Amino acid sequence: MDCLVRGTNFLIRNIEAESFTYDHHNEKCRYNFETIRPSVICPYLLVNVGTGVSVFRVDSDGRYERIGGSSLGGGCFFGLGNLLTSEVDLDEMMRMAEDGDHRQFDILVSDIYGGKYAFSFPFFFLFCFYNIVHVLSQTQFRFANLGLSGDLIAGSFGKCARKSLADELKNCPDFKKNVMRSLLLMISNSIGQFAFLYAQREKTNRIYFDGFLIRNHAIIMRTISFAIEFWSEGTQQAHFLRHEGYTSAIGAYLSGASLVDPADAEFGAGYEAERLSWHEYYSGCSDLGRFVPTAPLSMGFTVYKPDVADLNLDSEAREFWLKTFEKSVDSVIKKAVESQANCSSAEQRVQVFREKFLKQLMIIREKPFAYGISNVRNLLDLREQLLNEQDFDDSYLNTATDSERLFRVSKGLLAGNVFDWGAQKVIIVSNLSPALNDLTYNEMIAMVPRIREADGFLRDAIDNEKLMFEHSGQGSPCLDLRKVHSVLNRRVLEEQVDFILIEGMGRALHTNLYAHFVCDSLKAAVIKTQWLADRMGGEIFSVVFKFERGKENGSPNTLKSVNLNAS
Repeated sequence: MDCLVRGTNFLIRNIEAESFTYDHHNEKCRYNFETIRPSVICPYLLVNVGTGVSVFRVDSDGRYERIGGSSLGGGCFFGLGNLLTSEVDLDEMMRMAEDGDHRQFDILVSDIYGGKYAFSFPFFFLFCFYNIVHVLSQTQFRFANLGLSGDLIAGSFGKCARKSLADELKNCPDFKKNVMRSLLLMISNSIGQFAFLYAQREKTNRIYFDGFLIRNHAIIMRTISFAIEFWSEGTQQAHFLRHEGYTSAIGAYLSGASLVDPADAEFGAGYEAERLSWHEYYSGCSDLGRFVPTAPLSMGFTVYKPDVADLNLDSEAREFWLKTFEKSVDSVIKKAVESQANCSSAEQRVQVFREKFLKQLMIIREKPFAYGISNVRNLLDLREQLLNEQDFDDSYLNTATDSERLFRVSKGLLAGNVFDWGAQKVIIVSNLSPALNDLTYNEMIAMVPRIREADGFLRDAIDNEKLMFEHSGQGSPCLDLRKVHSVLNRRVLEEQVDFILIEGMGRALHTNLYAHFVCDSLKAAVIKTQWLADRMGGEIFSVVFKFERGKENGSPNTLKSVNLNAS
């Protein structure tokens, strides 16, 4: 159990969009993903549905308690399902339940109060039931007046109490499917009900479900979600984990590793993974790096949302970007091979990249929610990750000669010279690792001595620390300020930065266009695609500037700038 709790905490804290709720009625996307601030995930209830059901109250990695459980879990479903249908494969049982119709076996509220069903129970029960129905009919009382929906289950397997109907149901061609659905609903509804009652008792409003029975099966997530929403009268939701099958294994690893570092207050005392850089393969996750404290000049973790378009919900945008990435594969491959022209294995490795990348795009087209939140940032990161996997760490390495690079860097610095705007100090921020043709931190630092020689004004600024160089800790054409390197965060606070300039289409349009900051900000980019130009009501290659006053600042008299640089 210790491994289960540790692993669950680790996933929630470190993986973007790890937790989700399930909404069966949302036709666009039934998965509502969420990223939770690491310091506020506890307390919560963890409901583990295995052979039986165990309910834990979790207050931290080291503080948790089993507060209850039930024998009505996966073992009950598997055992009774085998007895009723002779099926021995659990996944096949789930598929049968998904296709079944429980109304053949279960008594619904409408069957009782709507008078649709004739009962054949013992005489005393029948007598009592007759009098109740008689009184209700005399007062013209119906199930709607009780606040109940007519399709609610009043009695699981209730219709099987009459032998003649039970025999008839056994001979139905869909008997196995129908009985499996009724059985699964009976068990999952019960789990949802007592989970909510435990949450009420423990005064916590967050409930996570995991375990072998769930495993992201839509029918059981739907039923448990309905039960929690029904019993809580809409005040609570059931939460699930995308990687719940790995919780115990991850927890076992953490338990055996000496990673405890309680000094980081942002993640709370006892946070174990501070020194562990989490980098999971995209086929199992859309996250590419653990979270650090959110950039201090943003409006905070709960407000800041980097991505402009949610491709899970926006089908038009999703199809455009998937087609764009598919069409760009050949040019990406060409650049990758050119960067390693003297390597005999480059052609072979680049074809492996092509196959994997196109396969991932196909999966996202068919199931946009497969990796959590789908957006342009993650698609770009996916491409870079798969290139890195095949040892193409910088496809634009040989694009420019040294002299051309110096000219481009110098031109970029001078063109974006915010000293002319009245800035006292400037921090230029680049990517840490390569992404497309964007400048990296190592390349920028390597150019500093030559920049000092080329311009006396810039030399004085560098020597007096009026012009400083940092990296964001990222390697993407986009920018996620929830993952900015902690050294940059500290520098921003120490220098009391009061203006942010974000440059580049990926950083300023695909992400952060609607992001608000504590200080004044300017977003600048060139629109390079016709589709985006049409969406924004402009023309291709138009220049976009978006200036906003800080949400908490007045108009500053002096100006210190941080330039979240592009190329």
